[in-house]
Amino acid sequence: MKITHIITGLAAAGAETVLYHLLAALDRQEYQSEVISLTDRGATAPKIEALGIPVRALSMMRSVPNPLAIRRIAKILRRSRPHIVHTWMYHSNLLGGLAAQAAGGIPVIWGIHHSRIDSSDTKRFTVWTVRACAWFSKQLPARIICCANSSESAHIQLGYDAEKMEVIYNGIDSEVFRPNPEARLALRSFVGIPPDSLLIGMAGRLHRHKDHSNFFAAARLLRAELPDVHFVLCGEGLTPDNPKLAPEIAEGLEVDATRMRANLEATGGQIMAEAVMIALGAKLGRLEAHHVVEEACRKASAEQRHLEEVLGEDKRVTAHLTPDEIERLFDPLAYQGVAQAFIDRQIAAMKS
Repeated sequence: MKITHIITGLAAAGAETVLYHLLAALDRQEYQSEVISLTDRGATAPKIEALGIPVRALSMMRSVPNPLAIRRIAKILRRSRPHIVHTWMYHSNLLGGLAAQAAGGIPVIWGIHHSRIDSSDTKRFTVWTVRACAWFSKQLPARIICCANSSESAHIQLGYDAEKMEVIYNGIDSEVFRPNPEARLALRSFVGIPPDSLLIGMAGRLHRHKDHSNFFAAARLLRAELPDVHFVLCGEGLTPDNPKLAPEIAEGLEVDATRMRANLEATGGQIMAEAVMIALGAKLGRLEAHHVVEEACRKASAEQRHLEEVLGEDKRVTAHLTPDEIERLFDPLAYQGVAQAFIDRQIAAMKS
């Protein structure tokens, strides 16, 4: 059986990852697959191609309607002649469904990987696409797959054909997502917390539908009962300079200066290597200073010594910097970069 998968893009995101794992699990002797990305190749395309599955990117502009894309996709489908077209997400559902119809009525399975659509925080073109899909749902797809019950009920309310809806939950590969003692220690070491600390994580882009507000509220309640608990988050938008994130985290924030200082010292002074390199670069030149500091960092790590101590023994350094100057370079308060600008920006965001 030949299946053509049509997806909006191939970034390293949720639906794209589900598509990759589905393709990896399929018996390629029984199922012949190909993938069409409406936009770009993204980070997932090479992984799919490594499975021996061809990927074609149409390089369409996001959020820009292009009716000619239907004819282009239909031409590809007539040439490849798949038995089934499986589309992923709204724009692919609409364009892929119309193209499959134009290519001779190839059976189409729509994939929905969203729950609620709120016009207040959803692009207008996407809202129009969702509404168009609701109207076409009675004509174009043979089946409509939702990844959650909430997604199914939300789209039935939007007017999607309830008779065609099926719920298939996103699976979890227990061979990949399992306890890993080495990863546990590595992550705790990376973020600078004790190896036996209770660490709770959340993965997902910063979006209202991911409900980070509820996570932060729960974290504050738990922290009141378990002061030593720690939290880690990852995902698009979860960066220190995102003004939308600061108000959520800052509510109820308590600064532990002693622990912050201890975390800085846990690096053995190597967190201040850049400050030393800049100061030394004014004397030796940037490239030579980089080599000197890099060599000192390797030595400090190998001998488990503080970087300041190692630099204080290096004649290439002491020829240009006094012991007092070296000591000042290891004072974090003297090297804050643009931290104050970030603080001012976050305070302004919280007041607005």
